[in-house]
Amino acid sequence: MASAVDAVARYVRTPKAVGLAVATVLAVAAAYATAILFVSSQLAFLSMVVLGVSVPTTLESYGLLPATATRTVPLVVGACLVHWAVFLALYVAAVAVASDLVAAAVAFVVTVLAGAVVGRSLQRPGTPD
Repeated sequence: MASAVDAVARYVRTPKAVGLAVATVLAVAAAYATAILFVSSQLAFLSMVVLGVSVPTTLESYGLLPATATRTVPLVVGACLVHWAVFLALYVAAVAVASDLVAAAVAFVVTVLAGAVVGRSLQRPGTPD
């Protein structure tokens, strides 16, 4: 019978765990950078949620994670950078016509939905809906 330590050791080497860890580190860094650049705690928090929750969830839900953990890192880094750029661009566009909180919320919703649409379009055959 495998011990709990062996089970944890196997799990932390899976693409899912590696992707989640990389996304979490990038989410915290992006939240800090966003708070410094835009002086908005709401925007920083939502950027952390987009990168730390939405990106790994989308990649896993649509079967986009590679088979190996080493190939997962560049994919997650790229997906996080794209999501963060889209999120900030949408915020900058929305803040011109709405308050800070509303602009951040709009940018969040549109970014998460756009990520899901792109993930769905890239879905691997045989991945459950």
